Amino acid sequence: MATVSGISSGGYMAVQLHIAYSSIFSGAGIIAGGPYFCANMNMFTAQSSCMKDPEFIVLDELYEATLAYESTFVIDSTKNLSNDRVWLFSGTEDDTVHQGVMKKLYSYYNNYISEKNIHSVFNYSASHAFITNNWGNACNYKGSPFINNCDLDAAKAILSWTGNQDLKPATPANISNLFYIETEEFTPAGETPHLIGMYKYAYVYIPLNCQKRDINCQLHVTFHGCLQGYESVKSTYIEHSGFNKWAEANNIIVLYPQAISSYVPFNPKGCWDWWGYTSMEYATQIGPQMMTVKNMVNHFIYT
Repeated sequence: MATVSGISSGGYMAVQLHIAYSSIFSGAGIIAGGPYFCANMNMFTAQSSCMKDPEFIVLDELYEATLAYESTFVIDSTKNLSNDRVWLFSGTEDDTVHQGVMKKLYSYYNNYISEKNIHSVFNYSASHAFITNNWGNACNYKGSPFINNCDLDAAKAILSWTGNQDLKPATPANISNLFYIETEEFTPAGETPHLIGMYKYAYVYIPLNCQKRDINCQLHVTFHGCLQGYESVKSTYIEHSGFNKWAEANNIIVLYPQAISSYVPFNPKGCWDWWGYTSMEYATQIGPQMMTVKNMVNHFIYT
């Protein structure tokens, strides 16, 4: 089994991956994201209800959409979610994705997962950012690279909660354990990374013990947000979100897929596809970004 996390559009992407491939992912950590299929293939809905106006999110419609996808076998059975663990964060100063959206995500998950397995942190005066305890802008600052120091180690919390484990103390990450893989090797037939809004490389942190292949290592996939991929901030999210030091100490491989900006398809901020700019099937197992990341996951789980 694997776990997944993400911030902003990456938070929405992480939810999509968790719901669509629930037979593989056993937990999710979401910062400033929202419910599955919230945008309903509509950019206006994505930018309004799913970011600013959560009162217009109708959860019953999202449950129905989830059931429809499940019934047509383009996502896994939601029964797989019953014992999963979810960690949610939303800052009180986040005016990009309002807290009400994340509260709707809490309710969405609670339709499938008991409250005891959902941990929410909604009381920090944080802006729209990935949260650390020792690196980044001031907690309430809004701006690049969208990593803020709020005296909370979100990476540790996510890995611990979603993995249902007490982590060993972090050890320094070694840059020599950071590798890249070519995205084109994992895209669906007939697609290129650029056509589906993905960077030519994904990055992966592989702890030294995991490189030896004589132990079983866990896998965690984490998605950057808009304006936060390698194209925008180079390796900042990869090196400073905080996952690698915990991964090194606890034998966890961390996969960092990368989105890019484009005008065809229209995605000028390098966001992940959570409203349909690549395909009407964007939130399912046949969405091109979803398929590509799943192929990457298979590579690390089964090799």
